[in-house]
Formats: sequence, structure tokens, C-alpha cells
Amino acid sequence: MHALEMISTHPQVRGSELRTGAQHCSTLSRVAAAAVIVQGAVMRVRPKMMTVVAIMAGLLPIMWSTGTGSEVMRRVAAPMVGGMVSATILTLVVIPTIFALVAEARLKTCGNTNGPQHCGNK
Repeated sequence: MHALEMISTHPQVRGSELRTGAQHCSTLSRVAAAAVIVQGAVMRVRPKMMTVVAIMAGLLPIMWSTGTGSEVMRRVAAPMVGGMVSATILTLVVIPTIFALVAEARLKTCGNTNGPQHCGNK
């Protein structure tokens, strides 16, 4: 969801004819697509890291506690810590990479490697 949000709100994409269907190819060049992906990922770093740090700050004391019931709480907190780490990696690395691969494939099918041009209907 965040990947689509970060790409669709970028000015270069908003003004282009980027469509999800097979009717039109992207008018973005390879360089512009890379710039959009990097800028979108950078926009997500601060909010994602603030969320992860706040949640981890609450979960780590539970993981290190030794009092009554700490073994049960550790079993609850451990998957949440792992989920936060994996969600961070997914949002900041995996989704932009997948988008780059899809954009690259679309540009190759269009023959649009050097600059903006319109492919027309397929």
C-alpha cells in the first residue's frame, strides 16, 4: 500500500500516462523511474523508523524482564519484535526493489530505455 502511495503521489508519475493495465506503457525513462523509486523510499524512512522505534521501545523491556509472568510475555513480545524488523525491511527495501523490477520490465516491453516516449495501445 505504501509503495503505491509513494509512487502515485510523485509529480513525474502524476503527469505521465502511467496506467496499471496493458493499454499504455510508462512515459518514464529508466532514470526517472529510478529517481521516483528512491525519492518514494526516502519519504517512507522517517515515519517507518519512528513507528518501529516507538514499538521496539515498548517491547524490549518486556523481552528483558525477569519477574513473574515474564516467560509468557516474552513469548508474546518476540514475534512482535520479529514482525517489526521484517515489516521495516519489507517497506524500505523489498517493495521498492519489486517496483523497480516491474518498472524495468515495462520499460523493456515498451522499448523506452533512453527517454520519455509513448508506446501507444497494445
